[in-house]
Amino acid sequence: MTSKALYLPILSIAFTACGSSALLKNPDAFAVKCEPKILERKGDSVSFELSATIPPKIFDKKAQVVVKPYLAVGQKQIALPELLLKGEKVEGEVQTVNFEKGGKVKYNGTFAYQDGMEQSELMAEPTLVWKKKKHSLKARKLAPGVIVSSDLAENMRPWKALPIVPIDSLTEHKATIFFLKDQAEFRSTEKKRKEVDALVKMLKGQVDIRDVQLRAFASPDGELDRNSNLADERAENVNQFVYEILKKKKVNKVDEDGFIKDVKTAEDWVGFSQLVSQNNWKGKSMTEAILATTVDENEKEKLLRENKENFQFLADQILPKLRRTEVVIRTSPLEKSLGELVEQAVKDPSKMTESELIKAYNFTQNAPLKSGIAAYLGMRYPNNAPYLHNSGVAFMQLSPPNTNMAINAFSRAAAMEGSDPLSLEHWGMALLESGKTEEGLKKLIAANQKNGTLGAAAIAPLLQLGRYEEALTIASATKCTFNKALAEILNMKLNDAAETIQCGEKTAPFFYLRAIMAARKGDTELLGTSLVRAISQDSRWREKARSDAEFSLYRDQEFFKVATR
Repeated sequence: MTSKALYLPILSIAFTACGSSALLKNPDAFAVKCEPKILERKGDSVSFELSATIPPKIFDKKAQVVVKPYLAVGQKQIALPELLLKGEKVEGEVQTVNFEKGGKVKYNGTFAYQDGMEQSELMAEPTLVWKKKKHSLKARKLAPGVIVSSDLAENMRPWKALPIVPIDSLTEHKATIFFLKDQAEFRSTEKKRKEVDALVKMLKGQVDIRDVQLRAFASPDGELDRNSNLADERAENVNQFVYEILKKKKVNKVDEDGFIKDVKTAEDWVGFSQLVSQNNWKGKSMTEAILATTVDENEKEKLLRENKENFQFLADQILPKLRRTEVVIRTSPLEKSLGELVEQAVKDPSKMTESELIKAYNFTQNAPLKSGIAAYLGMRYPNNAPYLHNSGVAFMQLSPPNTNMAINAFSRAAAMEGSDPLSLEHWGMALLESGKTEEGLKKLIAANQKNGTLGAAAIAPLLQLGRYEEALTIASATKCTFNKALAEILNMKLNDAAETIQCGEKTAPFFYLRAIMAARKGDTELLGTSLVRAISQDSRWREKARSDAEFSLYRDQEFFKVATR
């Protein structure tokens, strides 16, 4: 944590008179700067730096000072390496302080973190050695507590399967539904037409429907806005008709985005040109000439209408065929019902074809069965990257997970040419789960470099290892997430953190994080209100706040006591 420096006396030194007798008379002659202001764990250690400027003519040439830093944790003291200072006439290879000029003193300390150090104090106990006598001087507090906010990082490792595309051939079923001029009603006469009736019977039968596409058109006559609305309404009416049939048939995919696709064309000039070319009548050449001009559509329509006899032919024979919605439904062969395929997958998947296994996998909503089919596909077809990836996901979703099998599957999938970077990311995630942190982080960082949206699972361990900048690099691609805000705070990007928290969830963890951000900014009002919000949602944050070193400088203030009451 890098904010305002903390100045506290480390030695009882003064200069009421020349020579080290001054060291015993005035305790505040010079002060020591401690960075950071509050100690902070990074990884498994805590580092800090002490520095001070010693005034001239205060440090006797024959004097010595021994400073013993230590960390006070309850009744326990953890000793740290001593700081030794000496005058010019004292022998030894330690820091020497010039009597006439004074000097600058620096001390870099590091100690291993232990549980419970959040509530501790960094202390220093100086001893003056002068004229063969030792004088113990008052111990001084240099920094309060040890911040461990990186522990708040959320270990988010969602296992995501890759989509498995069906491998069998697809059959297209088509029907065209026509509409009256300026109308969008799906008429009963159209529903009874042989072409449409055949499509409906197919929909209601035993068939594996892959997707539905609706291509809605309006004829290129009249106002463009009206034609656009007509195309939309025609698509919607046919969409509703198909949707209701599939819903009754209990086709689960019908509610998925993109299963029924709408393509709308407000004025079908392409279709118009095609129909003109397919018909022969007296005005064909003139009509083709007008359609070939570069003027805009409104001008073309105006030119077409000028010859009333010719336009009457177009209105009777051509334009009605353009007021339509084309329905295209793709299906695949289904020798067995989907229910039968699922039953077979449960009994004996070895008797199923690859195509049947994929159908059962895509159809079933039973998570354990889906994982089982995925694992089986990966073992049966070991050279298929998506199958291997999904088998790895299946192994990680077991209770307990089989990390060794998962690592093997993900690593093989990631090594294949053209593999999805998600396999590399999941390889890293599985390595983390198995305790191989450094290996896992390397894979996650590599996945992030391939695709900036991947690698989020690395953020928490990087923060916990004290690798704040790396964590923020990966977190920057995420939006409004807790770990991103935490990474910004630990990197002292407090304004960025404020924006991330503002767009994040209004939950106790986010309010607590906002309190930490406010503490580092010195905003006591925001600190107090944020703690109140966090604790009101989840009282467990009360005890956390009372012991959290992030709030060491505010713990004795009334607003903090009220907020955590």
